[in-house]
Amino acid sequence: QANRAVVDDPDLITIGTVLVVPDRAGQTDQAVDEGGLAGDPRSNDHEGGEGTTSATAPQEEGQLDGDPRGNDQQGGGGTTSATAPQEEGQLDGDPRQQEPPRGGGGVAPYSAQDQARDDQQDGSGELGGSGQQDGTGQQDRGQQVDEVDPALLAPGIGGLLAAGALTGIAGRRLWQLRQRPVGRRLPHAPSWAAGVERALGHQQDPIALQAMDKAMRLVSDHCRRTGEGVPRLLSASVGPGGVELEMSRAGLLAPAPFAVGGRVWVAGLAAIADAAEVDAVRPWPALVSLGTRGDGSYVLVNLEEMSLLDVHGDHEVAFGVQTAVAMELAMSLWAEELQVVLVADATNGVEAPWVAALDVANVHTCPSAAEALQHLEQRAWQQRTALGEADWFGTQRIDPDTAEAWAPEVFVFLGSLDSREEERLTRALQDSPVSMAAVTRGGHQQVGGPRGCTRMEVTREVARLRPAGVQFAPQYVDAEVRSAVQELLVTSGSDRTTEAPWWRTDDDVRIAGTGATGHSGGRVQAMEPVPSDPRGSIGNSAPPPAQGSAIREESAVYSAPSAAPPDLGHPVIRMIGPIELVGFRGVAPSRAAKQCIEYAAFLLENPGSTAPAMKAGLIVAEGTRRSNMSRLRAWLGETEEGPYLPDAYSGRIFLDDAVSSDWQHLQMLVAAGVNRTPTSALTAALELVRGAPLADAAPQQWQWAEEVRTDMVSVIR
Repeated sequence: QANRAVVDDPDLITIGTVLVVPDRAGQTDQAVDEGGLAGDPRSNDHEGGEGTTSATAPQEEGQLDGDPRGNDQQGGGGTTSATAPQEEGQLDGDPRQQEPPRGGGGVAPYSAQDQARDDQQDGSGELGGSGQQDGTGQQDRGQQVDEVDPALLAPGIGGLLAAGALTGIAGRRLWQLRQRPVGRRLPHAPSWAAGVERALGHQQDPIALQAMDKAMRLVSDHCRRTGEGVPRLLSASVGPGGVELEMSRAGLLAPAPFAVGGRVWVAGLAAIADAAEVDAVRPWPALVSLGTRGDGSYVLVNLEEMSLLDVHGDHEVAFGVQTAVAMELAMSLWAEELQVVLVADATNGVEAPWVAALDVANVHTCPSAAEALQHLEQRAWQQRTALGEADWFGTQRIDPDTAEAWAPEVFVFLGSLDSREEERLTRALQDSPVSMAAVTRGGHQQVGGPRGCTRMEVTREVARLRPAGVQFAPQYVDAEVRSAVQELLVTSGSDRTTEAPWWRTDDDVRIAGTGATGHSGGRVQAMEPVPSDPRGSIGNSAPPPAQGSAIREESAVYSAPSAAPPDLGHPVIRMIGPIELVGFRGVAPSRAAKQCIEYAAFLLENPGSTAPAMKAGLIVAEGTRRSNMSRLRAWLGETEEGPYLPDAYSGRIFLDDAVSSDWQHLQMLVAAGVNRTPTSALTAALELVRGAPLADAAPQQWQWAEEVRTDMVSVIR
């Protein structure tokens, strides 16, 4: 009964809650120190002493000024910082010496990797909680979070960029589904691009992205209601502990649920999720992540306030950083509230073909630096004239009548600028505030000063911002990921469709024994479906149609597949709606249940898969895969002939033929073609639909099944 006021359900504890263990008799148990900042689980600072556990990591010794999360905080034990503690012998601020985030740049979500590592129990990296998350960042009970094999991830990609890109691609696919003609199938991306999409699915952090988006809207709504101008934001961070916003000055009033400490506003993820939804413009649309700290939090900067960011480093890495900035801005949740211009360098072959594939009005390319500079100078002069004596346009930003005119415009110069062009760019951006910013590469602009250039010195492992001195693992997009994203955008934006194997035309059926096709007097004569592949399945994954699925009319009698539900005497995976496993003969696992069902579905859709193929398809570590396969084998149970999941002595993994899914049964019901299936069979097929396909799949799971999901939606529609 202890801590009942803080923790109502002991199986569902908010991420960031602090448990203080008594170190002496008589000490009162408590979950949160009363002196902590309201709504921020990280900032509940405790007095030192043995036995005290705090979710707030101490500030690094020798932390440099300019860290957006270390400014204006009171010293001593009450300092709020998400920076990981410095280890003995560690170089000051070097993230390579900290526990590195995984995935080349360490940007896979904390919940899927760091927690799995920290709480590893039997070599499988499993947790008692679920990988499925709601808007509060909490996790459902009874499901493990898979440990991810970092070698299978997309190097350098951050959780915010991955989440934004996949959200955009999902929206484009939804448009495709709505526009798709009946009897047609969506195009599928090539396997190499689909592999990158699966990796992005495991690296995405939609909870952090949604939290930052809502935090901005809460601030905008507060400013609109109170009549205050939008404060000037310098930088921000979001991670497992919450959202932090660093303002340009202290003494500002923050809306709930933010707590103020100097210039820093802090709010926990749960508090932001619980806040009422508001419809408001984002006050800082040029906010973009540059990388990740060792604690899993994302480092974001407001390019509009930074004015000029110059990236220095190896050509490919620096170009990857620029691409990451442009892609995240172009595909973020607030992308519609800014303009992104990629300035090509056609002379040296430096272009961004993915922009044409994205095909949105507010993201475009400019053929030359001269043309971009002319536009930038003209707009800067117009804005300064309109601004007059004012030093900021915060009020105009949230005014519906003026918001569009003052929307940020970010120029990403992909090629090198000469000294004259650098001078023009610096003069246009740095004289006084304008709603424009530029990202250059390898420039020679002066670093620092009022609205001066910020230099980002970068390698694949470490990035450092000067003059601030902030260090982190950088975010970048390498050539493979650039090509894959472009291919995914092309595929998801295409209005091209292919013939659907669940639809039949006269050319798809033949008169048995004659090889002829057609109808006679409007009556089908002994016709059988011509399968679209040797197995007659959708996506090469379902079993062949049952023997009774052929269309044979004798005396005007249609012999259709059985309309009975799947045989619950054997295991059945339900995917058309909430994901379930029914009809099993073993004992359900106490953890990792959702993952076990996903493994079973993967094997059902990919029979004869190998262990390496499973590992790559599911993007999990081999130890995790083996542990979950053991759980699945025990859960499914066995028949008189043996287990439903036999040992793979040949190296090929198969489920017993008796294991099936509602999706397979639906395919058998309409195997003759949706347009040739009688009403009774169609009714039976629709009775299998319990909701949207894979309705409760966690964001980082079932990424391999995207094509299966779109096929399910297409058939049901």
